[in-house]
Amino acid sequence: MRAVVLFARYMGMRSIPEKTMDRLRHDPYFRYCFYLLNMHGTVYDKDSRIGKEFREGMLRLLCDPDSMTDKDLYLGLQQYLNNFIGYLPGGYRVGMFKEIAETSARFKRIFKAVDGVLEEKGLTEKAAVLRAEGKKVEFLKLALNIFNVLVERDGFDPRELWT
Repeated sequence: MRAVVLFARYMGMRSIPEKTMDRLRHDPYFRYCFYLLNMHGTVYDKDSRIGKEFREGMLRLLCDPDSMTDKDLYLGLQQYLNNFIGYLPGGYRVGMFKEIAETSARFKRIFKAVDGVLEEKGLTEKAAVLRAEGKKVEFLKLALNIFNVLVERDGFDPRELWT
């Protein structure tokens, strides 16, 4: 929240509209749009075309939270989840670390936990289908669901899942 307030000030806003604050507090996905602020070097780079697009998008969301698009959510969730999506079916970590996972307790533990939650929730096939069909936002929402279970219920440190 602090990063959002600092960004709003940087963009010349004296206050954040109440409707936006309400959305930040109660919408389960809206706040993730602002995880782009973690990319300080890009977002605040005046010479960066991508940074300009990110600033414009986040300013639009601050002024009009109803303008949130799938792209806004996708970019934010992608930034928040970082490398975690590589642990899901079809992810690059599955292939890349398959051999290492057999010997690495850390990777083995994460893969086993991800697979366990997917199986428990009956989402294994859905995760693979969403990834294969390129349904990016739906896939990232599913990934966020799995991530949150691992952190909140199973006690994983988010940093372990992000790297």
